[in-house]
Formats: sequence, structure tokens, C-alpha cells
Amino acid sequence: MNPGDLVTYYWPSFLSRLPDSEMDKGVGIVVEVRVWKDSGAPERNCGVDVFVQWPSGEYGSYQEDELRLVT
Repeated sequence: MNPGDLVTYYWPSFLSRLPDSEMDKGVGIVVEVRVWKDSGAPERNCGVDVFVQWPSGEYGSYQEDELRLVT
């Protein structure tokens, strides 16, 4: 994912059930993608944070697998 990409929120139902209000955020825009590594264990503790602005004004950090690109 890259800044400017359009995304929707996705949460696999097998993990748990979320209220519809938490699932249906609309189409958001990726503002920032931050790749990080823990200096103490970079080969084991690393990740990607994706920051999204939603139409409601909500702004949040998500894991890549929580988002789906709008094509």
C-alpha cells in the first residue's frame, strides 16, 4: 500500500464478530505507510503500520491485512 491509495476496512469473521458500525467505515485514503523494526530483534519483531483517514474524520493506524485496496 502507498499514500493516496483508497481502501476499505476488512476484518475476517473467523477472528471474531465486530459490530457493523466498526466494520463499515466507507472508503478511506492511505495517508502514510510506516515500516518499522525493533532494534533489539529486527529479524523477529517488525511490521508495517498503515495510517488511514476515513470519511467520518476518523484517523487511525491499521495492519495491512485489515485493509483492502479499492480497485
